[in-house]
Amino acid sequence: MTNLEDLGWAGGFFDGEGCIHVRDNRHGSISIQVSQRHRESLERLQSIVGVGNIYRVKSTPSRRGWYVYSVGSASDVLHFASTLIPFTTVKHNELELARRIAAFGRYSRDPNRRKVANRLIDYQASIRR
Repeated sequence: MTNLEDLGWAGGFFDGEGCIHVRDNRHGSISIQVSQRHRESLERLQSIVGVGNIYRVKSTPSRRGWYVYSVGSASDVLHFASTLIPFTTVKHNELELARRIAAFGRYSRDPNRRKVANRLIDYQASIRR
C-alpha cells in the first residue's frame, strides 16, 4: 500500500518533470512521460503508481543518455491520472483531461473523446503562450 507521503512526492515530481502527450489524430491517443538522467527517481514513481515502463535513450556524441518513464495504454493512463490527480497542482487540469480521454478507452469512436482531446490540446497551447 502506498502512503500519502509517497503519493505527494509522486504528484510533485510529475508536476515538475512530467509531460502529457495527446496525439492530434482521429482518436486523440494519449500518453504520459517523465524523462530523467537518473533511473532511480523514475523507478520510485513507477513503484508508487504501479503502472508504466522505463526505457533508456542512448547517448549521442552531443548528448548524454537518459531514461524515460512512459505510460501509454488507456487503462494505465486512467490509473496513473486517477491516482495522482489529488496530489498535483501545476498539471492538475491537464491530468484531469487526460483521465477523461483515457476513460473512453483506446479505440473509442465516441465523438466526445475527440472533443476532450481537443480541449487538452487547446489548454496546453494556452499555457505555453
